[in-house]
Amino acid sequence: MGWRLLTAIGAGVWVAACGVTPHSGSTTASPTSPTSPTAVTRATDGSRATTSESSAGSAHARVARASPVRSLATDSASAVVAFPPRNESFAFRLDLEQMYRMELGRAPVNNYVDVEGDLVWTQEYLRYRVNGCGHLDAAQRVFDQIDRGPIAPVCGAPTGGGVLFPPYADTADFRQQLDARYRDILRRTPSPAYVDAEGAVVWTQEYLRYRVSGCDDATSQAAVRTAIRGGVPPPLCDIRVPERGVLGHWQGIINMPAPRPFTLDITAARGGQYGGTYFDYVHGSVELTWDGLDRVQFIVHFPDGAMWFDGRFVAPDRVKGLWRGAYVSTQYDFDMTRD
Repeated sequence: MGWRLLTAIGAGVWVAACGVTPHSGSTTASPTSPTSPTAVTRATDGSRATTSESSAGSAHARVARASPVRSLATDSASAVVAFPPRNESFAFRLDLEQMYRMELGRAPVNNYVDVEGDLVWTQEYLRYRVNGCGHLDAAQRVFDQIDRGPIAPVCGAPTGGGVLFPPYADTADFRQQLDARYRDILRRTPSPAYVDAEGAVVWTQEYLRYRVSGCDDATSQAAVRTAIRGGVPPPLCDIRVPERGVLGHWQGIINMPAPRPFTLDITAARGGQYGGTYFDYVHGSVELTWDGLDRVQFIVHFPDGAMWFDGRFVAPDRVKGLWRGAYVSTQYDFDMTRD
């Protein structure tokens, strides 16, 4: 099955600029040491079931036709969505090995880049690509990491409208360069795998496309399995973040030894400054500051003193943090939610 299937395909996502730690020494490592992957335990009987190689190839083509060009965008032009943790992507890749061996009946093929290095560095290449780096630039930044160089920043945060995944042909070319580098520079011996190089590129990129669109690991794996089996891939998940705000009615509790429930009504706004009223067993007036992102700070004024709340959004309508009072030496946690 040739790389011709991969020449005109792209998919779009927001993606976060997260770093990785380069390593290149030992021959075994955990999924967090990408240039020295852990050996994968595999059956070696080379048995082949009745599923033909052409059926997997047609599944690749179906994904190419069905994949949307762009992912859903976030509600902020400057927001990015993180790639999944590397251990989850690696677990997906190991499951893919088992599917190719047990369900598709593939015999092992030899590559110089082992399964873990294949997954880790392909994911890192894609991270650079969807964050503004061109093909050659992204590949070089990955190779610099493999060579124990610095982890270069991405080329630019995604902006409005979503960011395209690269064409599969670009990812396939990177994968070929990676294999050559493991052979010629890292001097690795061939390593067997049941997933061929083309399948690794197509299905890894598909899995990551679902993950960064907001799908969890199980949903993303199921989508890929559906496509491999010839089904219609499900739609991407919705990554839009619900709008945050501080205006409205809040209910909360200060976690003192005797818990102290309270209500908060924020009704007035001027820039980042807000005003309102507070009540537990007494009334007070509120001065609240919100940075428009995560941090919320407010003071409740009483005739004989004040209380200070310093919190952060943990959900669109929930703030948690620390409380202190004018005549109380101990700080206590607080937790409040908006109706």
